[in-house]
Amino acid sequence: MAIERAFFYHRAIVRWAAIVSALWVAGCGWQLQGQSALPASIESIQVRSMTDQRLLGYEIVRQLKATQVTVVDSTADADVVLEILQDRWEQELVSVGLNGKAQEYGVLMRAAFRVSRHGETVLPAQNLVLRRVYIVDPQNELSNEWRVLELVDTLRVDMARTVIRRLRALEQADADFAR
Repeated sequence: MAIERAFFYHRAIVRWAAIVSALWVAGCGWQLQGQSALPASIESIQVRSMTDQRLLGYEIVRQLKATQVTVVDSTADADVVLEILQDRWEQELVSVGLNGKAQEYGVLMRAAFRVSRHGETVLPAQNLVLRRVYIVDPQNELSNEWRVLELVDTLRVDMARTVIRRLRALEQADADFAR
């Protein structure tokens, strides 16, 4: 009898904990990360990369296609032109151990872009910097190199999301400016 009662109380506590956790997560505004739509004024976009590195541009195009926006090659067909002015990554030493060897490195991704609509600049040049720090494994240099490449890919995806969030904010900025 005591075991059944303890089991019942345990299940009740677990249920209440699950309910409270679900309410807390819902109340703080957390939601699954997904593709969000661009403003209705942007039906087509041209993405131009002014750098030798075109990987950020490719990632932005990939994410834009997931939002059902038409990506065009011609400026005349585009509602908005996104120009990527800078796209590069670099590695920096963050900390050194007592033995004088590197313990942590940081990977920085720098990007700059501007947005124009029918030849007029809508969003002047924006500079973005994202950074991730990783711990060096002195026993496995090859894994460190792979980790850097993995971080660069992750930063590129995050940078593309950041640029698209800025594009989404254009409609709000246009509405505020019209008032």
